[in-house]
Amino acid sequence: MKKLGTGLPSIIFIKKYFPEPTIGCEVGLHRGLHALELCMYLEPKKLYLVDNWDTKASEGNIYCNHLDLELAKKALGGFEYTEFIVSDSINASYNFEDESLDWVYIDSNHDYESFSKDFDAWEKKVRFGGIVAGHDVNQPGVIKKIDEFSKSNKKEIAQMGHDWWFIKGIEHSYYII
Repeated sequence: MKKLGTGLPSIIFIKKYFPEPTIGCEVGLHRGLHALELCMYLEPKKLYLVDNWDTKASEGNIYCNHLDLELAKKALGGFEYTEFIVSDSINASYNFEDESLDWVYIDSNHDYESFSKDFDAWEKKVRFGGIVAGHDVNQPGVIKKIDEFSKSNKKEIAQMGHDWWFIKGIEHSYYII
């Protein structure tokens, strides 16, 4: 299969940081376009895909429903290492042990309250030395949470384009990609 390039800097960073196949999770898929890039660029051992596909449009969020789920399944169905988890993010996180993932890519609701809950639930699922990443750092709720986390943990968080990421347990989390 021909590999497509990715326009998402955090995915490029994950690939350079982890050249071997990994276990990861995308939280918030909508129609699965970023998940398709994750599959084609990273070729992970296992990729969990979490969304409830039942959100209402609000500040920074896109309405999403079960038709979007069917589109995502059609786009990603050929990748045997993917597993769809149809659930809200917080409940889905309970199915994962702390520090069980190599990386997580959070692209769910962007309002501050929702994003904060998702971030807090999923950050602890990533192992020491793993990558916590996401999209839409241009959204006010995402910016606010990322800035709070950065300040309270004295951690630099890389930002490029609409993506953000950091290496868990390491102060400086980026290099030139």
